[in-house]
Amino acid sequence: GSVAAVNFSVSNLSTPITSAHLRISPSGDFVFNLPYDTVGATQWLFLPTGSYSSSALLAALKSGNIFVGIDTARYPTGEVRGTFIQGAGSPTFTAPAAPPAVVLNNITATDAARLLTLAHFAGDSAAELTLRALLDPGMARGGPDTATSDFYICITDTPENDFGGRRNADGQGFAAFGKITRGMDVIRKIQASPVKPGPDGRNSQSLEPPITILSARRK
Repeated sequence: GSVAAVNFSVSNLSTPITSAHLRISPSGDFVFNLPYDTVGATQWLFLPTGSYSSSALLAALKSGNIFVGIDTARYPTGEVRGTFIQGAGSPTFTAPAAPPAVVLNNITATDAARLLTLAHFAGDSAAELTLRALLDPGMARGGPDTATSDFYICITDTPENDFGGRRNADGQGFAAFGKITRGMDVIRKIQASPVKPGPDGRNSQSLEPPITILSARRK
């Protein structure tokens, strides 16, 4: 290449800018003056400067040894500096490969959780109920044989709660005892409710105000 477009912006300096320029490191030798009172890119031709040839300037730019120096009234020898970093890419757009076909005859709990995280359904459609049925409620516990009346509902995939997961030290996981078939909109509203602060300043597991379960029936 023989030309470059240089564009820079700075803010919150101590005093107004008095000059802006390109310099070469480590010597700090002057390379090119930059206008600092105009908007837009400045054309920099790789012309020989001082003892540096065009190829030497281009090599210094590619190796990260060209920097922008900004002088201000308070700091006439330089208040800030910025180094160029070579990026990788192409100005030509290359379309990505087509996505793989969606197979709907073997949906896993992971597939369902990922889709429900990203998707929005209008009402309790059959597709929504089929996917939500893969997300199970489970019994909460702190160790073996400690589950009583506390339970939780998975709103996303939680493999660490499965048998062999690391959520509990014994690796026994949590007992799933049902499936959610409808009402996830209510569950998500509960999940988004305000939480009571804990004694250490972090959030506790208690909602504030509490939400009461008026009835529970087994079918």
